[in-house]
Amino acid sequence: MGHSDFVKLLGQLAFLTKRQRAQMRSALAELPNTSTSAVASVLPGPNVCPHCQAPAAQLRPWGHSHGLARMRCHACGKTSNALTGTPLAHLRKRERWLRYGQALIEGVSVRQAA
Repeated sequence: MGHSDFVKLLGQLAFLTKRQRAQMRSALAELPNTSTSAVASVLPGPNVCPHCQAPAAQLRPWGHSHGLARMRCHACGKTSNALTGTPLAHLRKRERWLRYGQALIEGVSVRQAA
């Protein structure tokens, strides 16, 4: 879908009935957060604590944050997720990661992809 088509679609959302809006919300709620879930599914879980290098047996589930499972190290008490210690760790705008990655594959500048 092109940008102009998407803008037209957004403009038409105001004309939906309440029932249609409810159907739209439920359909959108069922979709996964594609960027975060795609990255999390590719990255393996840590085999050591990224902070103190304790073995994976010391890592315990510690909830979720921003769509990623968090782990807490029993040895040092610090938390981490699948992105800790990677170049993606502090990047923002996760919803754009897949588009940016595709732009890099195609050799297009990230500015053009934005």
